[in-house]
Amino acid sequence: MTARGMWWLLASAMICAGHPAAAVDGLSLDYRDVKFRMATPGINAADTKKIGAALAGVSSTAVRALGSEPVVLGEARGTMGKTGPADFYLLSGKPPVAIEPFPDAPAQVILAIREGQSIKTYVLPKEVQYSRIVGAVDMDEDGLSEVLLEASAMNTGEIHTSVSAIRLEARNTARPVQTLADVYLDTCEAPHGEKARSAKMVRLQGAELTGEATAERCS
Repeated sequence: MTARGMWWLLASAMICAGHPAAAVDGLSLDYRDVKFRMATPGINAADTKKIGAALAGVSSTAVRALGSEPVVLGEARGTMGKTGPADFYLLSGKPPVAIEPFPDAPAQVILAIREGQSIKTYVLPKEVQYSRIVGAVDMDEDGLSEVLLEASAMNTGEIHTSVSAIRLEARNTARPVQTLADVYLDTCEAPHGEKARSAKMVRLQGAELTGEATAERCS
């Protein structure tokens, strides 16, 4: 990574510094909480330095496609099998834009840094540009966390936000195994149809994400 790229990562962390997303048992993602659903993904200075060092040693084509200044869309702490705890980061070539249903951007990458600085990268399907990491949880109890990613779409006054559980695969790829739609839904500004707003408390029940919508007033 170039010095300019490292500076950009540090600046991003200082502006948007956040906290690791929730992981493991007792998972709850409360989209009824305005602060949670409006939070900007970010990382702290220590993680910025760790990510920069990690990427400097990665020769992956997918990572190179993100450029020298990848956007870091948050982090989550989970597990990587027998190797134990790991930190997961979502890397993007540019910030995702909700009004672009067919984004022209490189495939995003999940970076996993295990204790002892062992590094792995996983390439996500190019068709979706996720907006942030919101958690990591071992849904199928195989010792490897599924990474929970949020995506939002906006069109003609409607906002639809979903959460996908992403499975990390052996060949350095990652794929969604479950998507919970409309964890946040807002059609209050839509020119036609029903005006409604709702949000879900997302929980892990068995091996699936679940959530019951709570209605909110348009205002």
